[in-house]
Amino acid sequence: MVDKATLRKRFLRNLRLAGLNREDEILAVTLPNLQSKVALELLLSVEEEFPVVIRHLHVGAELPGEIGLLARKTVGSETFAERAPSTYTELKVLVARLAKPGQVVVLPMVAEEVAAYFLEEVLRGNLAGLSLEASNRTAYPLATTTLEEIRRVAGPSSLRPQCIASSNLLSILEKSVDPRAAAKFYVENYARPR
Repeated sequence: MVDKATLRKRFLRNLRLAGLNREDEILAVTLPNLQSKVALELLLSVEEEFPVVIRHLHVGAELPGEIGLLARKTVGSETFAERAPSTYTELKVLVARLAKPGQVVVLPMVAEEVAAYFLEEVLRGNLAGLSLEASNRTAYPLATTTLEEIRRVAGPSSLRPQCIASSNLLSILEKSVDPRAAAKFYVENYARPR
């Protein structure tokens, strides 16, 4: 069972993979879900110890109150929703369009989400989402954390842990493929700065 301290260590390790430097400007992306709240909380705790600037971008029609309270602690916050993304590629293309050059983009995608994106979109030839990694350093600090672990560690909340899309392939392979392993493979091979 994972506790908050273990989750924070994983979060920091995965955040470092994006090549985070002092004085970097971070764009913290949130969606209306529990993993976004947890990611923003952990990111704000990093800001207290490491001199970075955090800006917030919420993708969704409404900013949930719990995320809004945290977002007030960032330098700038905006909500953007032409419509809710139905795929991870749509989310990443939207963020790539809105992110400023040089920002480190932090996505709140957990292991199941990164694995679903990799298996259902990248491996099937939809590479448009990789435009985010091509234009900005991109971090997936929750990539080695599962939805169940988020649920256990988060505490009481009105937000639910949920994915934009599920992976039929991941469901079929769930007995033999750990989503954390697939997510780690994606991050190390596609999202790591070269």
